[in-house]
Amino acid sequence: MSKKKKRHRTGNGNVVLYLLPQGVNPAEHNYIAKQLRLIASGVLDVPAGEVAEVLVYHDDGCPLLSGGTCRCDPDFRLVRRA
Repeated sequence: MSKKKKRHRTGNGNVVLYLLPQGVNPAEHNYIAKQLRLIASGVLDVPAGEVAEVLVYHDDGCPLLSGGTCRCDPDFRLVRRA
């Protein structure tokens, strides 16, 4: 069962929620660090009151895909929900 871990970003008012297995440190994964940088820079921007999904496209050889820690440089796509 997953344990909810909230990660708050200050400055732009966004709150990012990650659902990760207990004991996993999100700071160890490249995709989370990159996602937080994109949020802080306004690239992944969701206005207040809106909901969106962030699709993460990992490299084929990324260790995360076989249960390891993300070490690739993934691509992101923001999908806004109406």
